[in-house]
Amino acid sequence: MAKFTNNSPETVAITVTLDNPGDGTLYDNEGGSGSSVTFSLPSGNIQYVDINADTQGVVPYSVSVTSAILSLNTTGSVEAVGGNANDFVRISNLQDFQANSGAQNNWTLGEIQIEDRDGDDDLDRVEYEIIDTTGALRASRTTQISGGQYQNQDLTFSPDDSSYDLPEGEEYTLTATGYDVDGNSSSDTVTATSVGTGGPGGSCTIGSNTNPSTIQFSDLQNFTTNKGADRWTIGQVQVQDADGDNDLNKLKFEIADSGGSVRATETISISGQQYQDQNLKLNPDDPSYDVPKGETYTLTATVCDADGNSNTETRQSTA
Repeated sequence: MAKFTNNSPETVAITVTLDNPGDGTLYDNEGGSGSSVTFSLPSGNIQYVDINADTQGVVPYSVSVTSAILSLNTTGSVEAVGGNANDFVRISNLQDFQANSGAQNNWTLGEIQIEDRDGDDDLDRVEYEIIDTTGALRASRTTQISGGQYQNQDLTFSPDDSSYDLPEGEEYTLTATGYDVDGNSSSDTVTATSVGTGGPGGSCTIGSNTNPSTIQFSDLQNFTTNKGADRWTIGQVQVQDADGDNDLNKLKFEIADSGGSVRATETISISGQQYQDQNLKLNPDDPSYDVPKGETYTLTATVCDADGNSNTETRQSTA
């Protein structure tokens, strides 16, 4: 709300008081708060006073400054909008939001950056909410932060309801709200339309093992068959490129029953040196297929890089 600089040779006492106590709460850097705050400011120092406004519009206040050599009274005002006076918290970057249906069944955010802009470096938390076109909340998260700047990359959000499947073509809105300790806040939104992770397999053939030492599965676990939901889940998968050129290309899944009939397929486009995901859900290719009790299924997972190297692992699960 206000910045105070003491250019006098003496320590001064400063009191800041809201004209209307109901307009909000003042905070100084020494821990004081209320409709009025008083603090000492040594010569050559700077102090800030923030406001968590309970109203919108112009908030007037008065300032009293006293020391052994001076006495000063003045007034000021600040424009409060939605409780965030003078843009004290700002989301300066929010980008690359994606909604992924199919096996991934999640949302990803490429980058977020938040700044504290009133000089007291007191960022507190960032809250995320993802809603669909009906306004239903599908994912939420609160992350504690601190300091004057926060930045994070490659965030993944899973549905709050683990049984929820992202349908292809649904539009989702992510709202990120950053807060500081004083209660100032700022929000920004981005939207994305869900797309399937399936697609053509290209030269990546399920079950192939071409130079498997150059591309590896470091984790493939918790393959389960869910009879009630008529689908399969993979608890965790992790693959890595081991020949140094960081050219992962595709990860393919195929699920077959005990008679050899393929019941589900999925292809995920990947890149870089390593790929990792959790709680992947695979639905039957035929939506009318019912998983019978006692049936054993074999998962075949094949990873390929852009050079045509591949590796395959299998797992089994019984309904």
